[in-house]
Amino acid sequence: MRGHVLNPATGWPADALRQAGHPLEAVGHYQNAIAAPRITDVLPLLAKIGRCYLEASELELALTQFDSISAQTTDPGTRASMNLLAGETLEGLGDFEGAVSRYMDSVTNYPTAYDSYIALIRLVEAGIPVDEFQRGLVDYHAGAFEPAVAAFDRVLGSVPSAAGFYYRGLSHLALGNSQQALSDFEMVVTNFPDDALWPDSALAKARTQWAYLDQYSAAVDTYLALAAARPEPGVGSEALFAAGRTAERPITHATTIAAPALDVTSTSDPPGWSRAMPGRYQSVKACQFPRTSRTAAAESTIVRIVSRSTNPRKTPGVPKLM
Repeated sequence: MRGHVLNPATGWPADALRQAGHPLEAVGHYQNAIAAPRITDVLPLLAKIGRCYLEASELELALTQFDSISAQTTDPGTRASMNLLAGETLEGLGDFEGAVSRYMDSVTNYPTAYDSYIALIRLVEAGIPVDEFQRGLVDYHAGAFEPAVAAFDRVLGSVPSAAGFYYRGLSHLALGNSQQALSDFEMVVTNFPDDALWPDSALAKARTQWAYLDQYSAAVDTYLALAAARPEPGVGSEALFAAGRTAERPITHATTIAAPALDVTSTSDPPGWSRAMPGRYQSVKACQFPRTSRTAAAESTIVRIVSRSTNPRKTPGVPKLM
């Protein structure tokens, strides 16, 4: 560990010079570190060179460095960081319109990056209008859930959208407002069936039902409705699996939950059968507690799973139902 920390390729001599207040002297050491054999990315060192120029008030050089780094990457976080640094540099040069352009680019194109949240704060504090949906999205990804809800409230009042309801629901869920979250997810499921976020909203609705509101039967119904509506691999099979797992969670609910799970999951073979099988098995497994007249149906479903398996070695272990 000591040898790694003191390796000049890590840029440690330059870091020491920066901390001592000599940023321009550090530049050459960073350049040497970049030229040294390495297996790690050089972009962090290039960013440090840009910061050295910024700290030394060599603003034109700093701006060129930050723009060069941004051009070398497609990573949203890195681009948002370079936009933030470039914006600060442009403010130092007196180009406030240029700074606003960089901050707005981050808010618009890189909403998941934390530095986009810092850029949003700069814009809001400067009184610059920001698209309310993007504002809510950036707030949500930064963990600022209350401002996110407020922003989505404003945009949904005039422009309802699946994305607006979905992310407001996630924000409500993070704040502990489970019922409000469920209502938002339900809005998407009911009113935006063709939206790309419809499956995610249905999954979020089901999870909210069982994990936050103890509505296990309703959650199973939601999963099964999703599987029926979207039987394609990666959606239907995952929903079947989730339905089975949900059915087995509350043992005291097994009698009322397992039956519909078995009825639906044992009557059709959607694409993605191999992934759906554990869900079918979980539905069967739920029937074991307590033992009921559905034992014969459960055994029949197990036989079907085993007989249809394309890879017997991966067939779930099936206990004997007594």
